[in-house]
Amino acid sequence: MINAIIIENEFNSLNYLLKILNNHQDVLILGIANSVKDGQKLIETTSPNIIFLDIELDDGSAFDLLNNIKIKTFEIIFTTAYDNYYKNAFQHFALNYLLKPIDPKELNIVLSHYKNTSPKYNLNKIDQFKNFIKSDQSKILLNTGSNYIFVLLDEIIYCKANQNFTIFQLTSGESKIISNSLKYYSDLLTEKNFFKANRSFLANMIHIKKIIKRESIEMTNGEIISVSTKNRQNLNKMIKSLS
Repeated sequence: MINAIIIENEFNSLNYLLKILNNHQDVLILGIANSVKDGQKLIETTSPNIIFLDIELDDGSAFDLLNNIKIKTFEIIFTTAYDNYYKNAFQHFALNYLLKPIDPKELNIVLSHYKNTSPKYNLNKIDQFKNFIKSDQSKILLNTGSNYIFVLLDEIIYCKANQNFTIFQLTSGESKIISNSLKYYSDLLTEKNFFKANRSFLANMIHIKKIIKRESIEMTNGEIISVSTKNRQNLNKMIKSLS
């Protein structure tokens, strides 16, 4: 039997999650809370195996709650109504999540993953995710093939498509070939002030040195990147927002 609790502040989302969890006879709901304060009490009194945890709560965030818990022996399944930015961030940091409205099939997959692995609370992964979402000094984890490296977003000048790989050009002068597509990083980084100049380039806005005739951009390393006709409207919006 899987002992679970739900910490959720949206009434309709809570009721729907309870409804679909009723189809899982091996999941026992020990309690429900809608705030950081009540959620902490519920965790400490029930010692659940799984917490279905919304990110935004009545009196704070999921991260505030997790910071208050001393003993973490549970697995977290984040629930959120946010868009592809959060979805890609969850995937990037390998965290369990369910997007609202919750798909019963996705719930089955997450619960199956829990049952078939050796789950444990991973403080490091959750801290990385939190810092990526909240911090101006966000880091991203890059798979170089031989190892994983953390890079500050501010150190990335641009990302360039290379078939199914992506080349990261860094302020140090180094280039890193990473085994994910540019689309993957575009979905992840456009909310972190990266500008998609064309099909092949994703430029970090803090490293745009000059905009040339609203048709191309010069980066701080001197490289010039053309802006596709399709993306010039977004370039104009960027100019207005920064003017």
